[in-house]
Amino acid sequence: SNMTASTTTASTTTASSSTLKSSKSSRATATRRTLRLSDPMSSYDSIWLYLKDSLIQLFELTDLVTSDPITRAGSTGFVTFTTLAAATSACQLTLCHRSFTLQTKRAPEPSGLLWHNIMVGNKSAATRKFMARLILNFGAVLFAFTVAGFAALGNPNSIGLINAQGEQSKYISWMDLSESQLEYCAAYVPAFLGLGLLLIVPWIFLFVASTYESYKSKVDVEISIFKRYFSYYMAYIFITSITFAFVPVINKLKTQPSEGLSELVADLAVSFSKASGYFITVLILKIFFGTTWELSRPWALLSKSVAQGLLSKNAIGKRHMEMSSMPDPCRYGWIYPQLLVVIAITINYQIIAPFIAPFGLAYFSLALLVYKQQAIYVYVNEYESGGQFLPLLLDRTLHIVSGSQMLLALYLLVSSSSSTSAFTAFVFAAPLPFATIFITRLLQNAYKPMVENLTYDVALHVDHVRRQQDRMSGQIFQQNFS
Repeated sequence: SNMTASTTTASTTTASSSTLKSSKSSRATATRRTLRLSDPMSSYDSIWLYLKDSLIQLFELTDLVTSDPITRAGSTGFVTFTTLAAATSACQLTLCHRSFTLQTKRAPEPSGLLWHNIMVGNKSAATRKFMARLILNFGAVLFAFTVAGFAALGNPNSIGLINAQGEQSKYISWMDLSESQLEYCAAYVPAFLGLGLLLIVPWIFLFVASTYESYKSKVDVEISIFKRYFSYYMAYIFITSITFAFVPVINKLKTQPSEGLSELVADLAVSFSKASGYFITVLILKIFFGTTWELSRPWALLSKSVAQGLLSKNAIGKRHMEMSSMPDPCRYGWIYPQLLVVIAITINYQIIAPFIAPFGLAYFSLALLVYKQQAIYVYVNEYESGGQFLPLLLDRTLHIVSGSQMLLALYLLVSSSSSTSAFTAFVFAAPLPFATIFITRLLQNAYKPMVENLTYDVALHVDHVRRQQDRMSGQIFQQNFS
């Protein structure tokens, strides 16, 4: 009977693989026919036809053209252990000598799984993640240029919107703005545009992670959004600081090329500290706009109102109607980067410009009330993250501290051209980033393995307590039955 079962299985696998190949070839043939029919000049242009066929083959190699999920064999399995110690040891062992063949991790609850991605193979998922990383890196370059343009709007004189005589250029003269109105726009419009752009970015990350990269759990999707969103926020702070520091100096160098190096360095130090005013405006907008946006939740109000009021049950189905009435989950990948960026702004500039510290305190005082309200009464999660965000938050907070120390050392070095005390302070501040990086590595090596996985001795203790509880409950049941 075993031989029969194995033979049947082998024949089924062979049939599945042949069906997979035939489905891929038929899909490629159908796609080529569609492309040929859609292009009236395809029969006359062999080069264009060759490029189209090559593009389809590239899509097949990168698994952008996927086969039917029913005929596709997955590479994910679930194992249930009878003891917590066995599950803990299995998660921390290297089970195979071949790389990328057998990898184990803790499985989330069934409600936290994305079941439509379970059948996606590891090779296919790795290829998709690589392609998505390339696309998002190209998007990061466009994001950098856009943020630099927004930051340059904060100084109209440096980008030619106002000439040396104080006259407005033709690009803004049609708005007929007074001098006070222009200063108000220069203070708030760049920050508002930058924060508005950062509100759109996580939706792109969510779409890529959940639909294309084929993550198999909701926690992995949130962690992916968290890492990318945090990187974009840090790029936003860094690019804005560089733009505010170097654009005025470059423009002054163009108008006064004979100016000495020491004077340019002094101007760079002054321009560098002026960026704190821009970030104070960012904090003001996050205090009054970001928290109210979180409380009002206009996107949830709009989407649920459209689903429940304008669309009928027959149009969207009973299941989607029930989903539209369910509460939204707490999106940790969206919330944590917004808190970390305020920490980064406050820590980076509170020594150079101490006036920024009260705004950071005001934001966190209000954010504590807002997110406590949302976590208790509004958000309902279908899954538990298991504390996976704790090492990520700690690691990035320490990186922010080391970055702020580097920024302080750079500011003191630039200011040392006009003051000897600044150079002395630079000597004492220069080793601080290296000490913080050393402490970060020490904490990672000491505590990260214990946070990511349950230790074996704790698992043994939990199993022992459970066995005692089961034994006591069994004795109580026997006594009550007798």
